[in-house]
Amino acid sequence: MTHLALHRRKALGDVLLTLPLALELRAAGHTVSVRTDPRLQPLLDRCGALTRCPTGAVELDLQRPRSAVPGLGGGLGRPPLLDPLRRLLHRPTHLDGVHTLDRYRAAAGLPPGPLPILARGSLLDVEGDDGGRGEEVVRVGLVPTASHGARSVPAEALAFACAVVAARSGRPVTAVVLAGGAEPPTRAVVDHLRRVACVVDVDTRALSGGPVRLAELVAGCDLVVGADTGPLHLAQALDVPSLVLFGPTSVTRWGPWRASARAYTAGLACSPCSGHGQTPCRFGHRACLTGWSPSGLASALEGLEAAGPGSWVGGRARRVTIKFDTHSPS
Repeated sequence: MTHLALHRRKALGDVLLTLPLALELRAAGHTVSVRTDPRLQPLLDRCGALTRCPTGAVELDLQRPRSAVPGLGGGLGRPPLLDPLRRLLHRPTHLDGVHTLDRYRAAAGLPPGPLPILARGSLLDVEGDDGGRGEEVVRVGLVPTASHGARSVPAEALAFACAVVAARSGRPVTAVVLAGGAEPPTRAVVDHLRRVACVVDVDTRALSGGPVRLAELVAGCDLVVGADTGPLHLAQALDVPSLVLFGPTSVTRWGPWRASARAYTAGLACSPCSGHGQTPCRFGHRACLTGWSPSGLASALEGLEAAGPGSWVGGRARRVTIKFDTHSPS
């Protein structure tokens, strides 16, 4: 048995993707810890699969998952000379058809295979905050922004999602606004949501407070809809049904990794085009997100309803937290 210290300093989504890897390594007989940004560490401390890092642990740097790890196999290498060619052909290195979790697994020396989809249950021991409204309303977490503006989702798409949920559930909606990245949603987005007929309240408490507070409010949601960014990975870690709207970024690399999550994409030939949405749309229209389809979005939400526990239709389901013994696995 080996103790593995996984290093992933940022950002929230990338760090949370270390958790399924930790579970897989734990099942293989290792003990695992994750070293990350001190602001995110209190959140990871809520995962019972992780232990404290002892001296002499094998260090695995997932910030650069191509690096080799002595005794555990090599990383996922790529000839550096291909990078400029891919950029020239508008097919950059981030579009290499490998999910980030599989890159982590390869760096840890795990054999390639289908992306593991975890069984039901939260990976983090977090008490959900539903604002005291219980089942009177459907709490829909909405993530309009990401760290790069090209990933931002139009407020009209999020308002439409609320309307679909209200119609399907027969209950009004509380919109829980969640921030993705450093930039909070603009007042215009919040004001737009307040004008939606089916939205009886807009909860903005998640816009202040740390990652644990964000997790509590996400755990109190019936579902989460929004941009490809950290809070959507947090929803998956908490096993909250979630729909991720992809535009410039790759579904193959960042797509859902829990059975309770789904992805929506407009299916444009020019998408994906950017690793993290940091590159402006070269056509100037950003139609991969601004051109969202009402029928496509409604269909994706119905698919999510069928895939998830159905809590946003029939009443909030009691979510289970995956428990781990306090001893090292044998």
